[in-house]
Amino acid sequence: PYGSSTYPARFVLVGATNPCPSGGAGAGGRPSRCSDTPRPRNARRKSGPLHERYDMRVHLDRPSAAELFSAHPGESSAAVSELVAGAREVAASRGVPANVTLDAAHEVLELEPDARQLLINAVDEGRLSARGVYRVRCVARTVADLAAHQGPLRDRDVAAALALRTDPIGYGATYEAR
Repeated sequence: PYGSSTYPARFVLVGATNPCPSGGAGAGGRPSRCSDTPRPRNARRKSGPLHERYDMRVHLDRPSAAELFSAHPGESSAAVSELVAGAREVAASRGVPANVTLDAAHEVLELEPDARQLLINAVDEGRLSARGVYRVRCVARTVADLAAHQGPLRDRDVAAALALRTDPIGYGATYEAR
């Protein structure tokens, strides 16, 4: 009675996790209530292969009271929605619904030499697999599209994509363009 089925699906998966079991992890400048031992153990419980498939992994600190009650609310949802719609239009002009569906050999994923070197370094450091390289290139293409850059991917585009793929526990590398 065993078998498998394949169903078509296109979705966006958004997840959240705490870096330590207490959920504190130094939020607001306060030390975590956990000892240093639970944090790496908590990280190991997360599936590496699943974790690698997240295109963006961003560490977010708990906002301070001053930030919560600030008169500067940040970008509006309408402004962000406009940016996303613009990026989707650019992708649609390529014949795809989103850059993540581009073929790995697509010309818009070409890299300038400095951008290529950033990826080589990340692979050599063990921070990216072949799948990770492809996914970083797709995110970098979106970063470039949002900046209205049409040419090969630049080091700043790749650095931004790598920065959006940080180690959620904060032990990962920081990538910067020259």
